[in-house]
Amino acid sequence: MAAAPSIIYYLPKDLAGYNFKWFEFNANVNYYFDVESSVKPYGLGGLNFAFVTIPSFNFLNGSELSSRTTTKVGLNLGVGADFEVGNMTPFGE
Repeated sequence: MAAAPSIIYYLPKDLAGYNFKWFEFNANVNYYFDVESSVKPYGLGGLNFAFVTIPSFNFLNGSELSSRTTTKVGLNLGVGADFEVGNMTPFGE
């Protein structure tokens, strides 16, 4: 087993005059299957916490009033594999 935490920050996105900001925190655990090979498959599971900031506008004069941050919690499930290549170990999920 291995812990695989990650933080993902998305660059702010301007959509129709709204400046969206978004980042995620993931806490995953990888369970490695006992295989005698250079390819090590695993299953993963964990939690996702996403934070999105959306501005509020006054549509009468187009000015920004405030911003609101929304938090969502999700479940991460998946499969992947580590590939032993010399002294490097690339992976795919």
